[in-house]
Amino acid sequence: MVGRLSLNVIITLCDTSFPIGGIGPTHDDITYESVAKAFDDTLEYNQITLDKMKESFGTEKKLTKNRMRMALLPSKARLVSVPDLWVPVVVMGEKVYVYPGIPPMFEKMLHVCSLSIPSHIHDPFH
Repeated sequence: MVGRLSLNVIITLCDTSFPIGGIGPTHDDITYESVAKAFDDTLEYNQITLDKMKESFGTEKKLTKNRMRMALLPSKARLVSVPDLWVPVVVMGEKVYVYPGIPPMFEKMLHVCSLSIPSHIHDPFH
């Protein structure tokens, strides 16, 4: 989870950052909110993400108000879809790449999204 102040410092000092986690359904999951504020943006429900959640959860889990919070994304974000996952990688200003904190999801997303990360930061991954 990342706070607005710390993210503003990171954005100023670093070319790119990768907040991991804090995007879940509880009141203390504030990463999307912090990212939006750091970029003077607002949050809005992303219909594609909501649709993927409904499909993924099926009838076993209801799409509760708390779960819907996970589709409340920065409005100016670029979203990178990952096959077989309902949650997208949220990219702001080509500087901040937000990933979920669940290790298997994170690993799959990092692998797929490494192709969309700007080439000037690829070297650290190799």
